[in-house]
Amino acid sequence: MALKMHTTVLLAYEKASQAIAGCTATAEKIYKDTVEFFDALERPRRSGRFEKFLRYARLL
Repeated sequence: MALKMHTTVLLAYEKASQAIAGCTATAEKIYKDTVEFFDALERPRRSGRFEKFLRYARLL
């Protein structure tokens, strides 16, 4: 019985760890996209990043 509970706890911990890793990756991507967006607003025509963002935003 104790072994079964221990295994269940380990599986729950592993799933929680994977969920946290997924959330962290998503948050990092959102941060990167936000920084890129505001950087593009400051220099909209130099590298075409603003146009790239607009194309990306239209896909959402």
